[in-house]
Amino acid sequence: MKATIIGSGIFSLAIAKCLQEKGIDLLIWTHDYSEKERKEWQEFSLTTDFEEAISFSNHIFFLIASDFMKDMFDQCKGIDLHEKTIYIGSKGLLPESPYYYSTYLDENFEVKNIASFAGPNLAQDMILGSPTSITFSFLKNVSLEEIKEFFPSRIRISVNQNIKETELASVLKNIYAIGSGILWEGRESKSCMISYLSQSFEELKSLIPNPSMDILGDFFLTGIMLESRNFTYGRLLTRNGNTEEYLSTHTVEGVKMIPIVKKMLEYKLPILNILMDIVEKKKEPSSLEQFIFASKYHE
Repeated sequence: MKATIIGSGIFSLAIAKCLQEKGIDLLIWTHDYSEKERKEWQEFSLTTDFEEAISFSNHIFFLIASDFMKDMFDQCKGIDLHEKTIYIGSKGLLPESPYYYSTYLDENFEVKNIASFAGPNLAQDMILGSPTSITFSFLKNVSLEEIKEFFPSRIRISVNQNIKETELASVLKNIYAIGSGILWEGRESKSCMISYLSQSFEELKSLIPNPSMDILGDFFLTGIMLESRNFTYGRLLTRNGNTEEYLSTHTVEGVKMIPIVKKMLEYKLPILNILMDIVEKKKEPSSLEQFIFASKYHE
C-alpha cells in the first residue's frame, strides 16, 4: 500500500514513522530540502514536486501549517482526485467561508473520501514508539478498518462522528492553550491551570454540546504542554516578552486562528473573547485571572 504525506514538520514525521511500521510505501512532499529536513527524513523518499506527490498514491495525508492549506488545495485543481482519500491532520480553518477544510474539499473537488484526524497524542511520543491515540472523523465513506491498515497496534484509533467538531476543537484548543501559558507564568501552579482549563472546556461545550472523551483528552493534553508554542506564547504575554520576535521564528497556530475564529463565531464566549483581546493587546494578561476567578463568574 502507498501513501503520500504533504508536509515535513514534526507531526508529519510522527505519522510517517507510524505508517512505516506497517510497511506503507511513502512519499513525502516538502517545499524545499533544508539540511535539517535531509537529516530528519533520511529514511524516507522526498519530493518538491506537488503533482508527483499527489499522483504517487490514492491516500493523501495533509499535515502542513494552516497558512498554506488554501494554496495546497488550489494546487490540486486540475488533478484527478476522484479515487483519492484525503486525510486532514492540519489544525486550522480557512480565512473565509466555508472555513472548514473538509467542507471546502467536498464543495470544490470530486474526492472519493475525506477524513479529519486529531489527538490526543504528542508527536514526539509517536516518534519514540509510545502507545497513544488518534481520533478520526469522516465526511465521506472511510471505513475504520481501512484506517487501521495504516497504523500499528500501539496506536488506538477512535471515531468521532462529527467532522466539523473535530476540526473546530483542534483549532480552539490551541487558543485556550495560550491562556494556560498566561496563568502559568510567575505562578507555576498546576491547580490554577487545571481550574482554568476545566472552565474553558465547559465553555467549549456551548459549541460542541456532546464532546467525545478523545476531544476532552486532546483539549487537556494541549493545555498542559509546557513546551508547546501556544503555551510559550502565553508565558511571553504575561512577562511582556518580545512576542513579535517569537512569532517571526515560530508558527503559533492559536494566534493565527484568532482573526478567523472572531469572524466565524456568531455569539460570544467570554473566556475565548478575553484571550483574543489579550493577544490583540486590547486587555492585560492579568484580566484572564481576574475573570476566571471572579466570584460573579460563578454566580
